[in-house]
Amino acid sequence: MRARSVGFWVNVVACLNAQSTLPQHERLGPSAREELLTALFDLWKFGYNYGGIGEDVAEALAEHATAQERKSIEAWIREELRPGQDFSSKWHNRHLIDFLATLKQAEHFNDEDVLEEYRKVGLYKEMAEKCLQLGRQQEALAIAQANLTEPMDVTWFAEQLVKAGEIWRDPALAFVEMRLGEVKPALPGKSQDFTNAQTVETYRRWLGEKYLLYGQAKQATDMELERFQANPDHTTYRSVRSAALATGQPGDLWPTTTANPDVRTARTLGSARHSLPG
Repeated sequence: MRARSVGFWVNVVACLNAQSTLPQHERLGPSAREELLTALFDLWKFGYNYGGIGEDVAEALAEHATAQERKSIEAWIREELRPGQDFSSKWHNRHLIDFLATLKQAEHFNDEDVLEEYRKVGLYKEMAEKCLQLGRQQEALAIAQANLTEPMDVTWFAEQLVKAGEIWRDPALAFVEMRLGEVKPALPGKSQDFTNAQTVETYRRWLGEKYLLYGQAKQATDMELERFQANPDHTTYRSVRSAALATGQPGDLWPTTTANPDVRTARTLGSARHSLPG
């Protein structure tokens, strides 16, 4: 089935591409062209839903569709946009906006137009990413601060921001610290909600790694100790130990001259209530 679809796709694209090279009397009439464009758009939807087929329909349409035809195709695209901020809707809408941006290149669809289209459908991660690509880090940060709340989106953005240069390290750290501070704490005597606990762990792990990388040894140790106290296991134990032994830490922060260094270490690092693994 897929092999037949590929062949049909290639033939339909080739048919559109060939129109401008044919004598006028051999070209498709308006009704036949509309059917051709409809078939191409339907095949494109099939392609992005089921893994792609190999031909760039958007580029072919941008190059060979008339201005009026592009307006019709734009209307089809907008009809396909979905409301909502769930993963499926965002994934679906991003493909459609990318298609729209390619389609409208012939009309000088610029970066501001793309940003506006992302904003209209709530694709704030894509907006922030586009701003970063344009070197507009402060604008990207403002978009992220106002709209990005999912832990993976938050840490992804912070990771991209630090790549923009050393001056963006502190703002990136502060952004993740802000999101960590917004997580609702557990009520006294109650364990933390699982989702909140996972969110906190994501932020703490990212911050701990970055503090250590940037030579902020004390902050790294404090953060890794919080991770260990929340989830004492071999992984978090090794993270605390690595941070405590990092350059710049007090020499006795990780004592090793006792019969039970793990217990002594737990007390030295903040009186953890759990036994460290050996």
